[in-house]
Amino acid sequence: MKRKDLSAKEALFCEYMKILHSPREAAARAGYPFPERSAIKLLKKAAVKRALSAEAAAVDGLRRIAFGGVADAVWLCQRGEIPTREELEKLDLFMISELKFQKGGGVEVKFFDRIKALDLLGAQTVSHGGKAEPFFRALGQGAARLSFETGEEDGI
Repeated sequence: MKRKDLSAKEALFCEYMKILHSPREAAARAGYPFPERSAIKLLKKAAVKRALSAEAAAVDGLRRIAFGGVADAVWLCQRGEIPTREELEKLDLFMISELKFQKGGGVEVKFFDRIKALDLLGAQTVSHGGKAEPFFRALGQGAARLSFETGEEDGI
């Protein structure tokens, strides 16, 4: 992520923060001297905060779509009539992309695509070298060892 309000080194720090979730380690890998003190200073900078919070907000939104509950949407469909503003404000309808109340009664609800949200989350994690990468590497190594130990070609 290259932003105009961040230096190249600050942008690198932000990228490492997304991967490592450790300010000290991110500062060290980005090449800052005295990584602990540098990390503290960096995390106080408004541009760095914006860069980190924008990414976090997007990931959190994808997680809510992928794993959010549908109980409130089901309640809304069973109700059959338009709820009051106060009732609507209490509902978690984040994963709904479209909502239509029919004239003759009934509600049409369209949800965001959970599979697409999961794909985007997975792509974000793997492309940023996130926590999933070591897991997949270990899984591959385990399958290779199993294949070697059993003498089977594909390890199945």
